[in-house]
Amino acid sequence: MSAAIPKVSYGQTVTRIKQGDTLPILTYTTQDENQQMVPITGATGVQFRYCLKGADPATAIVRQATILAADQGQLTYAWIAADTAQPGTYNGEWIVAFPNGGQQTFPVRGYQPFVVEAKL
Repeated sequence: MSAAIPKVSYGQTVTRIKQGDTLPILTYTTQDENQQMVPITGATGVQFRYCLKGADPATAIVRQATILAADQGQLTYAWIAADTAQPGTYNGEWIVAFPNGGQQTFPVRGYQPFVVEAKL
């Protein structure tokens, strides 16, 4: 009898959405490098920033996002049609603002990848 092989994650889960779709809403839970939830209580706002994977970061698009539950680090972004108009693989990140002018970017390592798949 063989032992069960544990499932190990080596990166962010890839979100997939079809070209032109605006649902489902994108969600994220803020985490530290050890994948422990980071509360963002007191945060004053959040933005979702993304660009095509491998593109110049200067081409990144910045959109206003929503803090759903600061004490649980829950963020959401409601897509608009322009976000999913071009098929491709994208890297995204969340920029959380605080009253003292500070900000923190999540994920703290890497990006939140998403793929816009072409419609038939």
